Amino acid sequence: MKPLLVDEVIHYLIHRWGKKYDFRLFKRGEYLYFQMMWGFLGQESFP
Repeated sequence: MKPLLVDEVIHYLIHRWGKKYDFRLFKRGEYLYFQMMWGFLGQESFP
């Protein structure tokens, strides 16, 4: 099994939630964490 590429992860996020969310992956000890931000990329901060 090959690891996912960044573009593949973004594709699956857009497919699942319909928007491109800001996220990060990080490792602490033996655990891998996926953190997704509430606001999506391309969203205006102030109208």
